[in-house]
Amino acid sequence: MRCPKLSELPPPPPGKTGWPWTEESPQLPDAMPDGSPWPRVSIVTPSYNQGRFVEETIRSVLLQGYPDLEYIVIDGGSTDGSVEVICKYAPWLTYWVSEPDRGQAHAINKGVSLATGEIFGWLNSDDVYMPSALATVAYAYRQAAGDVIAGSVLNVYEGLEEQQLGRLYTPANLYLEAFIKFWEEQCVWHQPGIFFPAQVWRKTGGLDDSLRYMMDFDLISRVLQHVSVTCVPRVLVHFRLHPTSKTCSQHLGMFTELVEVSRRYWHLVPGFEPKACYAFSTDHLVRWAGTEALAGRYQNALAYLESSFKLDLLLTLRALAIQCLAGVSRRVGSALRQYFDPLWKKQ
Repeated sequence: MRCPKLSELPPPPPGKTGWPWTEESPQLPDAMPDGSPWPRVSIVTPSYNQGRFVEETIRSVLLQGYPDLEYIVIDGGSTDGSVEVICKYAPWLTYWVSEPDRGQAHAINKGVSLATGEIFGWLNSDDVYMPSALATVAYAYRQAAGDVIAGSVLNVYEGLEEQQLGRLYTPANLYLEAFIKFWEEQCVWHQPGIFFPAQVWRKTGGLDDSLRYMMDFDLISRVLQHVSVTCVPRVLVHFRLHPTSKTCSQHLGMFTELVEVSRRYWHLVPGFEPKACYAFSTDHLVRWAGTEALAGRYQNALAYLESSFKLDLLLTLRALAIQCLAGVSRRVGSALRQYFDPLWKKQ
């Protein structure tokens, strides 16, 4: 399907302007500059009760001006008005359904099983493609057919009054060892900016739907055993963070599952030493436990500590000792400043 023009879509809700409400990407010609056909791009949007955001997501896909788009929306049986929004755009969707599923990974796999494109990507129902994002992906793919394509992603924080721009993720060091050893923080990536060749997706079996959070990390760990990554430094996606998003509300579950999935692939790294992972992870969990305790969320703090103890008892005790000493040092420093500052001022 060729992407529709702005004038063909339903009008935006009152007060909505700019991309992708009153602006659109330029319509691309029927063929690429060398006369070859554009690669078909298949996008799947999994959705569940994201009625506040899903229309913006859908429009950002449909208004790409791309000549060969396949767009599939898999809704998990929403009850918040999402289905009514999806129905508005049904004429331009390759397929959509609203029915209970087994979670995000299952929904994406269900959508991809219906796809026929050369390139697959998924866009969650609270994220937004930037203008001409798919054209950028297609050009890169034609230059490096068979590679994963990775573009930049900008986090956007949904505030009470307005959006605030956050961290920019520009992909770098996307190779297997750097990816698996996430604690070294050499590898930079963000899921919405990743696009997979259909062949390698099918070869690696798609997403593991037993995972709740890190299904993308698991898939890419398998994919990188077979293909390379071509990075495009352009911002392709705005990734929305809000109080109900998993990234904001379920940090402990995400981090512990990240460690568990990483373990699956440690045997692929020659001379691998797990202590570095456990030292980083226990320190991370203990620091979060302290943050939660200071905020008065003691149950959360205990949950972080329990997860850390399960990883490594001695390293957790070490991290606790360091955090306690750091806290004492800060208090002593504050007391000394309170005592000496008036004396210095008198001089």
